[in-house]
Amino acid sequence: MEWLVGQGALYLGLGGLVGLVAGAAGVGGGFLTTPLLLLCGIPPVVATAAGAGQVALVTWPGILRHRRLGTLDHRVVVPLLAGSIPGGMVGVLLVHCLREAGTYDGLLRGAYFPVLVAAAVFFARPWFGRERAGRAGASLSPAVMIIVGFLCGLWAAVLGGGGGWLALAFLAAAANLPVMIAAGTALTAGAITAGHVVLWQAAVNGAVSPTLILLLAGGAWLGGRLATRLAGVLAPAAYRWLSGTVPLAVAGLLFVVGRP
Repeated sequence: MEWLVGQGALYLGLGGLVGLVAGAAGVGGGFLTTPLLLLCGIPPVVATAAGAGQVALVTWPGILRHRRLGTLDHRVVVPLLAGSIPGGMVGVLLVHCLREAGTYDGLLRGAYFPVLVAAAVFFARPWFGRERAGRAGASLSPAVMIIVGFLCGLWAAVLGGGGGWLALAFLAAAANLPVMIAAGTALTAGAITAGHVVLWQAAVNGAVSPTLILLLAGGAWLGGRLATRLAGVLAPAAYRWLSGTVPLAVAGLLFVVGRP
């Protein structure tokens, strides 16, 4: 595609920024990839699929680390996926219908401003990153988790990524899971959901660019490595500042620029 020619370094850099923020926040970062690509002029449906593809590729080292640490609750992952897989399928079909109606592009751009502001507020909260008392899964209903998973699948298909940020916000803030367990569980569900959504986006909307996804994933991997190294240097407040400021800056650019 012509918008990839000569711009490999740009997308590697964008992936690096996403990986840095995602590593600091403990999520896949797809919620940040899609609006950054929109600002670069990438077609919205391609940007959405690329956000999901990046999450599907680069989050597995983090998932394996959470598994080794015991901060991955399979009892929560299963009902999340039971909802997110059909949610992703419905979301992809919804994107197809919205594109046919000519309303998807405007809807996606308009939706991301409040999403990014909400992400900035969530990640900047003083409690984020702290462990809290509570037994994993103590207050969770499988039916509620399936509903949340369905919404995550819709998110992944319509907005990009794997819906992990939505799952993390619910698990940490509403379901009373300790933050590390919430992060490991949301990351796992998000990665599997994202991979599923990419396959459906390719089949239904023909919107997947493997080259773009690989460039973003390569940059995100490097950014994630940098975030890991900075974890031993930066104070938790600095991590919260990074995780909150970047989404807010991107939201501001979307508001000012309006369209690339």
